[in-house]
Amino acid sequence: MATFTGPFDICKVVAARDSSADAKRIADYVCSGDGREDDQVEINLALADLASLGGQVIMAPGTYVLSAPISVTANKRIQITGYGATVLLAASGTGILVSQGVVGARGCVIEGLKIDGLGNPSTIGIELRDTNNATLIGLDIENCDQGLLVNSNAAGGFVEGTMLDDVLFRNCTNKSIAFQIVSGTGSFAQTVMHDLKVVVGGTGTGIYIPQNAILQRGWIQGTIWIGTNQKAMFLDCNVEDSTLRIAIEGAGGSTGNTGLDVGANFLNMDQMGLHLLLTGVVNTAINNPNNKAFHYYPNANFETIVQTQGTTFISYKRHGDSTDRLRFEGLTAGGRIQFGNGTLLDVNLYRNSAANQLKTDGFMLAALGLGVGNSAAASALGTLSKKMEIFDAAGASLGFIPIYTTIT
Repeated sequence: MATFTGPFDICKVVAARDSSADAKRIADYVCSGDGREDDQVEINLALADLASLGGQVIMAPGTYVLSAPISVTANKRIQITGYGATVLLAASGTGILVSQGVVGARGCVIEGLKIDGLGNPSTIGIELRDTNNATLIGLDIENCDQGLLVNSNAAGGFVEGTMLDDVLFRNCTNKSIAFQIVSGTGSFAQTVMHDLKVVVGGTGTGIYIPQNAILQRGWIQGTIWIGTNQKAMFLDCNVEDSTLRIAIEGAGGSTGNTGLDVGANFLNMDQMGLHLLLTGVVNTAINNPNNKAFHYYPNANFETIVQTQGTTFISYKRHGDSTDRLRFEGLTAGGRIQFGNGTLLDVNLYRNSAANQLKTDGFMLAALGLGVGNSAAASALGTLSKKMEIFDAAGASLGFIPIYTTIT
């Protein structure tokens, strides 16, 4: 569990209606809602107690039902900790709204909570609005319209230094993680997302970064699971000095899904590292209809490995290849291994031509020697019938080995 270093001068404890008797006994606030809504009242009172100095609010294990946001506005070091606590959004709206401002912001840490939008429309799990240096740790955000909204609300604003660590988004039906620009341009520099896990819901998008957003000196690493008519990522932004390392897993039987959708305004400004690993059923690995450039700078990488899996084969190729580079076919019986160069598949082909037999249509080289397992002593030769040509490791002929009808 990650926490701030050093003690807090102020720590407030909030207990839910269904928290344990011990938790209620030590709590500074006990939620008095009817169990259906309004538990944000006591949580916001606890946060108000921290407004002058900063500090920590601990939400005891239990269920908190909200009809309005938990609101963090004080430009102080604030931490909300809620391991074992579940926040339910009873209606449309936002679960936690952090709007500390960007000038001198100390940052807010939110850790350990589960936030459930209950499938209600227009719900947002957490919104970071014009706020720097927010940190989200060990969260489970699910069943919202948008899981996390990183919102540059002011004209020409910025939301920088956002950090996510071990955050799970599940079944967010519109956007799991959305960056938003209200007007002008918005900077999202130094955004770091580590060990991100996204299970896209509905016909939604895992990570959405729109036009006029600037992602600079960022790092996003994690796994996104997609199904029918879903997108793992949409990029229409400016990217500079940032790395995205994303594994995208397509659900079996899914259709119409996309790994990366590249918008018309995408601009790779300099030194972008993009590493995609696609497995399962991904119908469109990269949709780039406007042929936006991914520049190859000395310190940049653009590498996509596409794994396709069917009922009888697994194949691998790089983005841009017209054919597979490696294909395993006939996984149940009579299989074969094919190697290609991205334009021609059967550059080398090895097949199981019969039981316990490996056949190739090209050369098979054994640079360090070839062993035979059933050799035995022999002295009498039969009739010479065929010859077998032998090559060195470079493919040059060394001569022939005679083949006899019998050897005893």
